[in-house]
Amino acid sequence: MNDVVGGLNLDEDALILASQLSPLGQVKCSAVLKEVEEKVLREISLNPGVVSVLRYCNEVNLNAAVVTRNIEKVTERLVDLVGITRSDGSFVLDPMLARNSVNTKTGEVIRAKPNPDALIMVCETWGLEVGEVVMVGDSLEDDVQAAGRAGCRSLLIDTGFDNSTGNKRSDVGSGVMYEPDWTVSEFADVLGVLKENGL
Repeated sequence: MNDVVGGLNLDEDALILASQLSPLGQVKCSAVLKEVEEKVLREISLNPGVVSVLRYCNEVNLNAAVVTRNIEKVTERLVDLVGITRSDGSFVLDPMLARNSVNTKTGEVIRAKPNPDALIMVCETWGLEVGEVVMVGDSLEDDVQAAGRAGCRSLLIDTGFDNSTGNKRSDVGSGVMYEPDWTVSEFADVLGVLKENGL
């Protein structure tokens, strides 16, 4: 049963809940989210295996991007943490799209995952068909569903920690629930999947 308070479904994603608040409520919610995200910025660290995977991508000239529901400041922090640049001096992760990133063609904020817009934009940026791209992520509801909706393959890092909302979010919907093409238990295992599948 869903928890409903003041007409708001508390099982919803925080970003959806925030959009349903009054203007004053949205301002207050934004302040809380900003405080949480500032804490994330102070405490952020890379999962074991991330640098190895990105070094491999760099060595074999494999495109890599970031699509996150966090703010752009988090993606900027990744540049410092990863520290890998390509031979032309560009950062190995490009593009890096956050929930407040703007689509340069439309001027509109890119809708957050599980909406597929950011993944489609990444494919267009790279000049690749969606079927040529693999979304790697740790959320069945955000990452895998965004990939499925875009037409991309997906690799789920299933850490055993359920970071979803139990399939109750309205933006996931009651239609098709996409399953990942591959599942691993930690980020370090991503490298094996890439190599084994010629990616």
